[in-house]
Amino acid sequence: MGSFFNEIAYGFRQGGFFPLSVSFFDLASLLFLVATVAYLVYLASRREASWKIGFAAAFAGMLFQTLALAFRWIAAGWDHPPFTNLYESLVFFGWGIALVYIVVEIKYRVKIAGAFVFPLTFIAMGIASLSPNKAIEPLIPALQDIWLHLHVITASVGYAAFLVAFGFSLLYLIKDRLRLEYMGVALCLFMVFAATAVTRGKVFLMVFEMTRVVMHGDAFFHAPGGSGPARLEIPGAGALLFVCMLSYLVTAVYLSVAARSDRPTTTRTGFSLFAGSFILLSILLVHIPIASARMPEVTLRADIYSFAMLLVCWFLSMILLIVRWRHEEILEILPDAKTLDRLSYRSIMVAFPIMTLVIVTGAVWANKAWGRYWGWDPKETASLVTWIIYLLYLHTRITSGWSGRRAAFISIIGFVSVVFTYLGVNLVISGLHSYATG
Repeated sequence: MGSFFNEIAYGFRQGGFFPLSVSFFDLASLLFLVATVAYLVYLASRREASWKIGFAAAFAGMLFQTLALAFRWIAAGWDHPPFTNLYESLVFFGWGIALVYIVVEIKYRVKIAGAFVFPLTFIAMGIASLSPNKAIEPLIPALQDIWLHLHVITASVGYAAFLVAFGFSLLYLIKDRLRLEYMGVALCLFMVFAATAVTRGKVFLMVFEMTRVVMHGDAFFHAPGGSGPARLEIPGAGALLFVCMLSYLVTAVYLSVAARSDRPTTTRTGFSLFAGSFILLSILLVHIPIASARMPEVTLRADIYSFAMLLVCWFLSMILLIVRWRHEEILEILPDAKTLDRLSYRSIMVAFPIMTLVIVTGAVWANKAWGRYWGWDPKETASLVTWIIYLLYLHTRITSGWSGRRAAFISIIGFVSVVFTYLGVNLVISGLHSYATG
């Protein structure tokens, strides 16, 4: 944390477009953290002052981020837009989320939605702030094209609009009184998936590893270890993650029983187990940075995406517990279900043609860069799957009149596909888009 504030101060002392851009990016991350906390407090307390603080912090963060993007672009030159690697892409994506959400909130005044949107914005910016490669580096030939500018800009705005639709779909399900037990089961199973993914299946052996690095000042390099970077076990983290995963799994079983039994005492017990699992996850998220700090050969920044996945589970768990705690009060301040359903539909109506432009501009760019419009690269395939899911959403809604829960479920599945398209493909599957992981 000290190095984070030192980096902000260094940019202002140093001056110049690039140092100032880094400082403004970090300031925006800090402001989005404030916005996240304030919106969550508003979700729990309905205090108007909390919403005002959250909205002001979010608006200021968006302005700082706009300045940071402009300064970075000026420092790099027009031919080097500020979204050519994963660090820049995350920052630009966070900016798109903030911009789209602020416009939606000003127009529709659905204040509570910020608690579902800004945690993901903060996580995206937090990952970017901890990224080791903030320097402006020369572009490879494939990235030196105006179609790249159009492709990434449309992708960031489209993905941000899909995120807003996702938030409204969740709010619709809450307003429509979908049993919170079912939401708890889905979240518990996602936590089991996350624990398996971040450990590459070694959670069942009670092992949690981080990438071994060689440090040179503030920079690090991955230490080789066979076909990839070497890995080191973090003491205690594997056992703690296994117990946490097991607790979520048991909770999922109990909540599924509670949803069918319809007994208040069973439901209370299920959510007590869920709260216990959340506490275990909180302990784990504190333990990992502390344990890794004692090991000079590892740094959290080298595995920040794995940590971020666990952090997403933590935020979603906290939101569900708040909704469970203040369920009736939250239902009162939410707009009616039809309004939330319509807002989700409108967000997707904006995002879908933009997503179409993402695929079209990407195809033109691919033809100029690689000599073909379409090659079934993993990123291209995932983008097509995402496009088809939202096409199904619009088709069933317009031709068959699907709305309400069925539409909300498709919207949520679509956003899961968006996340995999945007981040999962780059980090899990090797392909022509792998340069973006840098």
